[in-house]
Amino acid sequence: MTEPESLHRDIVESSPDGIWVLDLDGRTTYANDAVARLYGVPREEVGSLTMFDVLDEAGREQYAEHLVRVREGTTDDDEVEVLFHDVAGRASWVLVRESPLLRDAEVVGLVNRIHPYDERRQVLAELRDEVAQNALLR
Repeated sequence: MTEPESLHRDIVESSPDGIWVLDLDGRTTYANDAVARLYGVPREEVGSLTMFDVLDEAGREQYAEHLVRVREGTTDDDEVEVLFHDVAGRASWVLVRESPLLRDAEVVGLVNRIHPYDERRQVLAELRDEVAQNALLR
């Protein structure tokens, strides 16, 4: 392996965020250890995981619609809040940022960065509640 390839692999493998590469059907083509930890399985089991496995019914419908848009050339430019379900069914919020994976100028998949978001989301909800309560008191 050449030095740049080794460096890139080390960066991806040591990332605290999940790096999850999916094909245009939502199937895993690559996932780092952080994705396996988030889902709650050993790394060797994450290869059979699909995005549909971690979503609830509404999320699966939204993701299927999203994949249609991706095939038409549109990806999300911003982070998206996703309710992620682990192998035991526990739900947690994550932020997902995607980038198109291109081969010969054609989108063949999505590179997703997945960042846990539960704590920050809770703090934001508490702040919104406090602001709303203060507005009512005025």
